[in-house]
Amino acid sequence: MTLDGVHFKIRSIRDNLDRTLEIPHGRYVEFAADFRNLDSALHRRQTTIQTLVELASFATANKGMTTPRTSRDLLTQLETAGYLPVGSTERFSSIPIRKPMIPSILAIDIGQPASCEASSGLS
Repeated sequence: MTLDGVHFKIRSIRDNLDRTLEIPHGRYVEFAADFRNLDSALHRRQTTIQTLVELASFATANKGMTTPRTSRDLLTQLETAGYLPVGSTERFSSIPIRKPMIPSILAIDIGQPASCEASSGLS
């Protein structure tokens, strides 16, 4: 991955977050009234998670760390090296992917947009 590739991935994450805010955030009935809202929310969440994993993989390779076997190993390495805040592995490794994600998305209080905390230290 090149530096331009990293910038593109960061822009795509920002775009996904911005587009997610365009999805109706009123009552669940309003959200569920259009099936595209759930499809879009699922797609944007999955592609954002995948992009973050790709960026983290690039960071570990760039820093000369060992090749992680799993995404959890990836988080552990970055946390241990001080590139992620303490507790990040536990916090982010519990994010469900694909089918197990659907109940968690349906349980979200649609009236409250999620906050996104970013920590940088990969430079």
